[in-house]
Amino acid sequence: MFCFEDMKENLGDVVDAVSAFMGIELDADARALVLERSGFEYMRNNTKFDDHFVREKVAKQMGMEGTTFTVGKVRDGGGAVGDGSRELPPSVRDAISEKWRAEVAPNGFATYGDFRRELRSRWRTKWLKRPDDA
Repeated sequence: MFCFEDMKENLGDVVDAVSAFMGIELDADARALVLERSGFEYMRNNTKFDDHFVREKVAKQMGMEGTTFTVGKVRDGGGAVGDGSRELPPSVRDAISEKWRAEVAPNGFATYGDFRRELRSRWRTKWLKRPDDA
């Protein structure tokens, strides 16, 4: 499991960990291709990474036939760490926090940061064979 922040900070490490997990050795050319195709510019210009198929399926049900707009996970600017939480209404942030306290905190992760640090440490140690340096 990887966190968005880790992919934004060092996509190369995440690619290396995933390839190790899958038992695939990437030569320099293959790694460069994976990095390119995992990047914002490639995804922004490829309909495989938007949700047009979902929108097309429900447009009629929503009374929105004939309208066009892009629906997707690839955002202008490439997405910034923290954007999602800043856009959520306080009531939603509070509900997420309450759910976190009830479900995740009892497992030893008081915050998302704690959870992320543990995940990162585990995949770096297991798949990259080096301790977490952050």
